[in-house]
Amino acid sequence: MGAIQRNLTSSPLVIGPVVSGNEMKFDIHQTVSFIVLGLVSWGALQLYQMNASMAVVTYKVEENHSMIKPMWQDFLIRKAKHDVVPITDVEADIHASNKEKN
Repeated sequence: MGAIQRNLTSSPLVIGPVVSGNEMKFDIHQTVSFIVLGLVSWGALQLYQMNASMAVVTYKVEENHSMIKPMWQDFLIRKAKHDVVPITDVEADIHASNKEKN
């Protein structure tokens, strides 16, 4: 008889056969508490692992930034020195004044 039954001698809901003696009884409150504790522990472990992997990623990003920064600054300086050639030699049709073209 594996149905959910109410044991008259104790107040919690008992799942499984009601037996007498020293055999194990499954208490719903203990089962739910065990499952919730397992889920909370699993979540804490996942959060710890995510924090560790984020620390590694942060370190790698900082190293890449320190490696690329001098090259980027050199590129910007060279571009500023040699950027005197206009993109096009066509004069724009749009002017800031409201006067019409002649």
